[in-house]
Formats: sequence, structure tokens, C-alpha cells
Amino acid sequence: ARRAGHCAARRANMEPPSASQTMHSAPVAAAAAPRAPWELISTGGGAGGGTDGEAELRDPSGVFVVRRNGPFASAELAILPEHGPLKSEGNAMVSMSPAVLLETQLEGGALNACCLCCCASEWPFFNKYSLKEGGGQRGDVLVAPPAPGDVVLLAIAPGHPGWHVKRGAYLASDATVDVRWQLNTAGGFCGALLSGRNIFMLRATGTGRLLINSYGALVRYDLGPGERRVVDFGAVVAWESGMRWRVALASTHGGLARSAVKSFLTEGLTQSFTGPGVVYCQSRSWTGLARNVYRHLPQDTREGIRDRSGGFVGGMWQA
Repeated sequence: ARRAGHCAARRANMEPPSASQTMHSAPVAAAAAPRAPWELISTGGGAGGGTDGEAELRDPSGVFVVRRNGPFASAELAILPEHGPLKSEGNAMVSMSPAVLLETQLEGGALNACCLCCCASEWPFFNKYSLKEGGGQRGDVLVAPPAPGDVVLLAIAPGHPGWHVKRGAYLASDATVDVRWQLNTAGGFCGALLSGRNIFMLRATGTGRLLINSYGALVRYDLGPGERRVVDFGAVVAWESGMRWRVALASTHGGLARSAVKSFLTEGLTQSFTGPGVVYCQSRSWTGLARNVYRHLPQDTREGIRDRSGGFVGGMWQA
């Protein structure tokens, strides 16, 4: 009897957290209600929290499994006949089983694909994965992001407004998730132009699961109603589309012209969010890496980069 009670308690402690909890929250009781197919479960401590380097985050159906989360994260996609096809960013595929049929296609038609490529700097071709005829009952695909960082699985349940995703952060999703480009004009179009990047973003809608990746560690903020969070413009990765948000100068003291110069030389732009909703940020930025590398380059190399960037004004961000 004591052994049976001990086993029951152990099973209760191993029950994974619900989708409304964060990855590091306390476990729920074993008698919790069955999860909907779009809810997520943690099996190894959450993003960056696994100790054995194996599966860390999956959906209940096992279609998406995030492995070795952290600097060398990857994700395994299970191709099942009852689930339907999956898709990923065009350059994300690492390996796949022989039973998988790979088709490359333009996402959302020619116009949307052109905008993804020319405006959002995204690869316009998406890989679609399905099972070959007579290929068996299961196939698998391994995908990985180009940058060292975390991979997180998001859900778009029925009635959910979807997710805004910054460029370069989309990795893979269900084929039922629609990925389109959108102009970032919150807080004024001039504010987005000052950043020199991220004027365009992606909008993921529909129903299903979505994998995003970051450069560095992913940090999640769950904002309550009316709660605000200010994030560096280059650190934002994704946020729920139903949230209120705007882009502004990092420094707001000393008048518009002075604030613009101070912001341009230091933090640049910020993006503020108002809850309720979820925001994902990354701990590193490509701009910060580029600036750090620039400082260690030989003087003649730096002068060449500055000249190609537009002289003094073009080289200010590298200082």
C-alpha cells in the first residue's frame, strides 16, 4: 500500500504544467483536465532548463519536439497522416527521413512572397513536408535556426488573434498557420525608419502550433491587464497580436531633435507593450554583435566600412 501511494505521488509530481503556466512554474495535480491539442507541455525544465540535453518542450500529440534548447537548439517535426503537412522556413531543414515528401513553395502567393523577400528580408520560399504515398505511417524532419539561441513552441488556438513575429524569428509551423508580412507603423512610420531595420514584420494567424527562434536566450513576459513593459527595439522577438504596442525613441528628454540624436547614439528605439498578453524578448542582438566586432577591426577596415555605410552619418552606429 505504501509503495502504491508513493508511485501515485511520484506520478503527480511528474505531471507537466498547463499552457497558462510559464515553463518554470510548479507542476499541477495529476487529476488536471485533458489538454486541448494546441496546448503545450514541458518535459525537461523548459527553455534552456533541461539537464539531459534531450526533449524539453513538446505538444501533447508529439508533432513538435524542441531538443537541446539553448545555444544549439533544434526541433523535430513528426509527419503523421492523421495530422497533415507541416512547413518551415526555406533554409531550416537539417535532415529528414526517406518517407517525407519535400515541396518548396511561395508562402501566401507571389505578392506576399515578394514582400517577404524585398521588405521583410525573409526567405520567400517555404518548405512543405508531407508523407509520400506508401511511405509508411510516420516520417520526421529535423529543423534548426541559423543563429545560436533558444527555440520556443507557441500556440494559436481557435479565437486567438495570432502572433506578431520579428524578421528572422520564424522557424516552422503547422500548414494551417498563415504567415504574412505587415508594416510596422505603430508609433509612427518615421520612428520605424529611424531604426534602419525591422520596418516590416511577420503576422502568424490561423490555428496550430508555431516555432520561433532567437539570437541568445528567450525571455517571456506575461503582462496583466494594463501592465506595461518597455523593450529595446532590437530585442523584441514576438508578441500576441491582440496587445497594444508602440515604437518610440529610447530617450525622451531635451526636445525632439536632442532626443533623436541621443537615442540614435545609445539605445535607439524602444517598443512598449500594454497587457494583457505575452511578449518574448531575446538577450542578444545582431547589432550589438556587429558593433563589438567593428571595434576590434583594423583601422583601415573600419574606415572602408564607414565609407560604404555613408560616411560620418553611416558610421555613427558603429562607434
